Amino acid sequence: MDSTKWTIIILVLILNKIYTLAYPPNEKIFFPLRYVDHSINLKCCSTKNALLPSGKCEDMRNRDLFLTIPGTSPTNLYPGFIDSYRVSCLTISDSLIEHIAVGAFDFVPNLLYLDISRNRIEFCDLLMFGGHNRLITLIIDDNNKIQSDKTDLVLARADYFPRLEHLYLRNNLLQGIGLSLRQTFPSLTHLYLSDNRLRGQTFDYLEVPLTLTHLHLERNRIHCLNSRQLINLSSLFLDGNRIQSVCWWQCQNSSHLNLYGMSQLQFLSLARNEITHIECDTFEDARYLKSLNFAHNTIEVILPGILDGLQELRDLSLSYNYLKTVPDFRHIRMLTSLSIDHNYLDTISTGTFTDLYYLKWLSLGGNHINSINSDAFVNLPSLEELDLSHNRLSYLATGWIGGGTSLRHLDIRGNSFTNIDSLFLNNVATLTHLYLQGNPLREVVTPARWQLANNLSVYLEYGSSVHRKPCYVSCDQIYMEYSIPRLTLSDEWNW
Repeated sequence: MDSTKWTIIILVLILNKIYTLAYPPNEKIFFPLRYVDHSINLKCCSTKNALLPSGKCEDMRNRDLFLTIPGTSPTNLYPGFIDSYRVSCLTISDSLIEHIAVGAFDFVPNLLYLDISRNRIEFCDLLMFGGHNRLITLIIDDNNKIQSDKTDLVLARADYFPRLEHLYLRNNLLQGIGLSLRQTFPSLTHLYLSDNRLRGQTFDYLEVPLTLTHLHLERNRIHCLNSRQLINLSSLFLDGNRIQSVCWWQCQNSSHLNLYGMSQLQFLSLARNEITHIECDTFEDARYLKSLNFAHNTIEVILPGILDGLQELRDLSLSYNYLKTVPDFRHIRMLTSLSIDHNYLDTISTGTFTDLYYLKWLSLGGNHINSINSDAFVNLPSLEELDLSHNRLSYLATGWIGGGTSLRHLDIRGNSFTNIDSLFLNNVATLTHLYLQGNPLREVVTPARWQLANNLSVYLEYGSSVHRKPCYVSCDQIYMEYSIPRLTLSDEWNW
């Protein structure tokens, strides 16, 4: 056997040894766990993988070893149950932990990431294990089984975590916070309090860290939220609460969100609330919003001028509201993604969508649109995706869309078109995909008959599939929902 073959065999054996150390098959964990010299990953034992928008172990700088050992730890965590200066990330979720002694993690001095979710820790002891000087991410989600019969759970005390940046306390039946977050977590940037029972009054006098930029309060019981303590936020998520109006300062409705002083705010999500009214001066301070989500509310009208000051806005969703007329977007010059689907629009008038030079994705599906006038879509050079599906259209007026667009995907499924002549696509030379499923077409579709470009794909049957990256259309089986992609801003939005 030549030297090359021997080299390959030795290399394979070395790699196999490394893999075995990192992911030992059927490894049993015995406590106290000392002299840890390799990472352990027992993810297969976990009942649920947590969704972590930020503060992930793999994102930690200078991390060393990780122990992902759910369902294995003692029910009583004592000092020294793990003794290792090399462990950076520790996951001991789903372990029926009932108590954490003070100093339990003192022998893991370089710990950066700790996940103790889905255990049975008494609520009053949740953050009372002596703190930690290096911890950056702490996850204590879904610790609610033992608390289910309690109705007055207030976070009233906690030890000191000087470097903690990401704190997850989701789904813990939490009803209030009675301590100073500023003193306890002076470096906190991301706070996740989703799926609790918090009310807006909690934040009236709550001292939050000056470093806090991202606050998640989805699916709580918030009727009213005052921005006084939240002026440094760049991202605020309030989906699934009970807010009825949005305003600037002195609000007319008692159930409201005011945005006074929130000049740093870039991302605001208020989907699935009870919003009926947006006051005229709402965005007086919040002028630098990049993403605004009002989907699934009961908004009937947005008065002219309300959105004019949002010169940085790129992503706007008004899906699933009660709008009967299209708001004025002409002054939002940076708008890239716009969703007004599933409202009550019936007409798109001349000049409705004009001079939006950066608009790429426009969704108008699921309305009652029966008429689109000439020059309704003009000076939209970046437009690539247009969704007009599931409306009441039987024709499009001559010149309904101006030339010079970049339109590639036109979705007119579920309308009343009978022939191609009523589409007037002559000046849309860039079109590559046309979705016609669910229309009462009278003639067989061929590019030659309809004088379409040879590179244009026409979809007539819901059984056909279109898989692209990202996936815009999925028509497998009978019917799947079409969705225009959202602007993610992943390089700027760290949730």
